[in-house]
Order: sequence, then structure tokens, then C-alpha cells
Amino acid sequence: NYVQKFVKVVGSGALPSIPSVGVDYTKEVTDGLTTTFAVLDALDNGYDYIFICTPVPANRLTWAFVAGHENATGSVGTLSYMNNASTWTDTEETDGTAASGATLGQAGSMTWTSSATEVPSYMFGVSGFWYRWAPGTTLDGEVEVTSLTYGSGFQNMHNVWCGIPEYAIETKFFDYSSTIYQTGNLPRTLPTTVTEAEVGVTLYSTDAITINGMAATNDKLYFNSPYPISAFYVDPGDSCNTTASTTINKVYHGTGADFTEIASITDETAGISHSGWVTLNKTAAERIAAQPMQFL
Repeated sequence: NYVQKFVKVVGSGALPSIPSVGVDYTKEVTDGLTTTFAVLDALDNGYDYIFICTPVPANRLTWAFVAGHENATGSVGTLSYMNNASTWTDTEETDGTAASGATLGQAGSMTWTSSATEVPSYMFGVSGFWYRWAPGTTLDGEVEVTSLTYGSGFQNMHNVWCGIPEYAIETKFFDYSSTIYQTGNLPRTLPTTVTEAEVGVTLYSTDAITINGMAATNDKLYFNSPYPISAFYVDPGDSCNTTASTTINKVYHGTGADFTEIASITDETAGISHSGWVTLNKTAAERIAAQPMQFL
């Protein structure tokens, strides 16, 4: 089976948690032609990576190259998978593409044992089981991959997100200056006899929400989804935050009885100063915990 996605990233620094920019060579390595290929010339060992996606957990990647355009420079590659703690982990693969100490030096397969901690993730607009390959040293100046297929053993069923971002079901902004704290769920449209000021919460649908002057002490923004999430995307449009010191301090997830702080987050919006993802670096337990309506 051909891989689902093949993206080359030539970076100059640490990549975002959900990368979106790279050279997509999926068509070239999956069209069955030997005249089209992915160009991995001089791929570096700093921040250069190959990201590969498969629809199920893989245990084999089989590479084919343009004849004479294999890597001949001594280098040991590292193939990693995403684990259930939001961390890239080495597969400890056996590299059948290595020739005289040079990875990608010949047609062959990288094989490994699938891990029970492997989980699907989302990047480059695709949800699936992602792998990240990196060279140990800079590759030859001419390395061209014509085909990449994956292998897999029998698998348990997995719930894999379709990869289409969905709007939050409901959003609430709590303004502490109102001195009233509203608990429980509220309908999107308040009864005509009740005003937002009376309940101390501003309610919005998910088209847009105004959080001007949101204070760092006790103001809170609530939103929910029908299932657990690993990240949410914020788009302030042309109404970006301009206070340089602002950061998204903490994110909590609802347990049904209370809110629990998520272990750590990665804010790629720089305090909502521009659009980007906020990634929730959940623990394994947080990823699978059942939460009614998944409020954050």
C-alpha cells in the first residue's frame, strides 16, 4: 500500500506542534511511475525532516529510488512515531535501506515493532498515523525517492478523526467584573426574560466571540466539543491582540465534576496576536478520559 502523505520540511528552527508548511511529494511517491520522485538532496540533520502518514499503524516502510540517485554519505536515520503523551518517540527500526553505513543508500525496507502507545495525530491538513524521519548527517546532494509503501500487521480498531476541523458547539465568556459566576450549561439563545448581564456570562455562537479587555485574573473563556480534542485553532482575523505581554496562560478540561489543568500547552498564536493552533500536550490518561460535552 502506498503511504497516505509524504511531506519534506527544510527548517531553520524548531517546528510547530502542528506543522503545515512543507513540500508535498505525496503524488510523486505514490503514482507508480519511475519518472517522478521526491527530492531529498542534501537533507540536513538540523531541522530537516520527512513526515509520512499512513491510515493505520505501520511496521514497515519500503523505499525505492531513481537508479544512481541513492544516498552514499554515511548517515543513520531516525524514524519516530507520535505517542499518547504528544511526544515523538524513536521506533528503533531495522534499516534495510542502509548500504555501507549510508541510510537511504539502496532500495529496501525500514521495519519495526508497532507500539501500543502510538496514536493518530493531525498535521499538514491530514489526520492519521504520522511518522517523522530525520537523517543523522547531511545526505548526498542528489537523493531521489520514486516510491514509498507501508506494511502493517492486523490491527485493533482505532477511532481516527476525519481531519476536518469543526467549530466549537458553544462558547461562553465569563467576565468577573459582573461579580456573578454562572455555573452549568446555558442555551445559545437566552429566554427573552433573561439578559446576559443578569447571568454574568456573555454567550455566543461559534461564528465569532468578543473578549476585549479580558483580564488575567478571573476572566475565563469556555467552549466545548462533542469529543476530546488535542488542539484548537484561534483566528482573530483583523482584531488581533496587540498587548505584547499577553499569553494563553492555562487550559483546563472538564471532568464532569470540576476543571483540571492540562499538563502543558503550546501556544502558537503568541497570545492571540495572530492565527494559529493551541496544542494541548495531554498525558495518556487525559487523552482517553471520558468528559461529558468536553468543556474546556
